[in-house]
Formats: sequence, structure tokens, C-alpha cells
Amino acid sequence: MSALKDTLLDVLLKPGATFRDAHPDVSLWPALSFVLIFGCLGVMLSMTIDFVSPGIRAGASIATATEGFMGLFRWILLLVPLRIIASTFVNAGLLHLALMVTGANTLRYGASFRICAYCGGATAVFGAVPVIGHWVGLIALFLVQVPAIKHMHKTTDGKAAFAAIAPIILRWTFFGGLALAGIYSIASLFG
Repeated sequence: MSALKDTLLDVLLKPGATFRDAHPDVSLWPALSFVLIFGCLGVMLSMTIDFVSPGIRAGASIATATEGFMGLFRWILLLVPLRIIASTFVNAGLLHLALMVTGANTLRYGASFRICAYCGGATAVFGAVPVIGHWVGLIALFLVQVPAIKHMHKTTDGKAAFAAIAPIILRWTFFGGLALAGIYSIASLFG
């Protein structure tokens, strides 16, 4: 437990030094375990706050407010770890691709995966902040990833910033395009 806390604090408070000293070719399992633990914790706290707090504010008891949430909670326990694993691998691939585009890719995919896993896991805890937690987490992720990329891949600030922001822009573009295509398809049904 102490090692998890130390890693969390090191990644959040001194990402440059943490990733400068990191060995780029170690197993992916510690990084995957880290992002699963803190990613699941962040999502569970966020979902609990988002689903339970409106019921409590409306005057319901905690038991009543959590009753409907518990059925959903079982599905969350199953699907959240799968989503975290998939998104970490995809984000690492997009980060690695962005590093390749800038010519800053000096290491293998595993190094990019560890950056995404440790930074994503460490900033996932911000999801527990009501209302703005996801945005705070996204900003914190960028601020932590840039020095991590810079020091792990031995590149410049600009290339590291581009590599950190590119996966976010690519995901938003992809899912925004899907949403527009869905809206267009539904609109075409009605004439």
C-alpha cells in the first residue's frame, strides 16, 4: 500500500524525475495494475457521487438513494476494468503514434504504455471531485504527461506537449464524428 501511495505522489508531484529515472523496458504488469487500481477507484467514486448525491440532496435517505445504484454497480464492476484496460492500450498507441510523427519516439511502445498507465491512474482520482472532476483530471493528465514524455523519451517540451494533446484531440474528433453521423442518420429518418 505504501508503494502505491509513493508512486501516486511521485507521478503527480514530480513526473519529470519519476520518468527520467524509470527503466523503459520493464514489465507492463505493474503499470497496468496501477491504472486498474486507481482508475477503478476514480470511476467508482465519481459514479457514486454522481448517482447518489442528487438523491440525498432531494431528501432521500442514503439507503433509498443507493438502492437503484447497486444494480448498476454490478455492471460497473465488470465493465469499468475492461474499459480502463482498452483505453490505456489505445491511448498509449495514439501517444506512440504522435511521438513517431514528431520524430521523438526513442523507445518502444512499452514506454509509452507506462506513461499512459501511470499518469492516467494517478490523475483518475480527480474524477471523484463532483461536477468538475473530469475536467480537472484531464488538465492534470496533460500537465503530468508532458514532463513524463519529455524525460522518458528524451525529447523537447513542444514535442512532448504535442504527443500529450494529440490522443485527446484524435479521440474527441473520432467520437464527435460518430455523434454527428448518428445525429445525421436519425435526422434523415424523419425527413
